[in-house]
Amino acid sequence: SRVYNALAEQGITIRKLGKLGKHKGCLRVTIGTKEMNSKFLLAIRDLVR
Repeated sequence: SRVYNALAEQGITIRKLGKLGKHKGCLRVTIGTKEMNSKFLLAIRDLVR
């Protein structure tokens, strides 16, 4: 997906949930630190603009 690829290009690791029932097409993000959270939020913000 576009979001998955764009985040991966920025070094943000996310996981596709694939075809798991109600989660079909969803992505899973695990945030470990405040810095990682900030990086993720900035990347998502840039994607939706």
